[in-house]
Amino acid sequence: MGLYVVGRGGHWYTNSSLNYENDYLLTLMFVYQFFAGAILARHYRMLLTVVSSLRPSLHWSLLGLGFALIQYDAFFPSEAQEAIIRVLGQLPTTLGVVILLVMACANTRLRKILQYPSLQFIGKISYSFYLVHAIVLLSLAHQFHGLLSYWAISLATVVLSVVIAWVLFLAVEKPTMALSRRLAK
Repeated sequence: MGLYVVGRGGHWYTNSSLNYENDYLLTLMFVYQFFAGAILARHYRMLLTVVSSLRPSLHWSLLGLGFALIQYDAFFPSEAQEAIIRVLGQLPTTLGVVILLVMACANTRLRKILQYPSLQFIGKISYSFYLVHAIVLLSLAHQFHGLLSYWAISLATVVLSVVIAWVLFLAVEKPTMALSRRLAK
């Protein structure tokens, strides 16, 4: 899900006329995500209890709502998208991700799916992937723009980012987590 959101954000970023080079106030539209994470961490057990008590049909409705909120800008004509994003920012996307996270934790079937080794691998490298994907994308786009298609650059970005993220996870993240556990004792 994180890769999907990153892909949508990258597509929106590269096709938007919003001024990202010098409008630092635009970073405030991501404040929702920090608040959502703090609220989710604080009320995690209560949210799981509430969601677990819901009827299964409502679970599917909430999953649909979560995916729709992530895609909210796609429901509007392209000429209206930037104005809507300026007003709503990342709030609908953030709310959609929160719904999907809570549903994934509360639903037994979804929890089992998240235990697949390939998804566990993606989860382990996700932070490193987050750190390197933009650098890789911009580097490849700069180097190969006009020589390779958008899709070839996108595919190369994902593959190269996964490899670099895996190396960073093994060389930096894993040892750092082990060190923090030793220091905490």
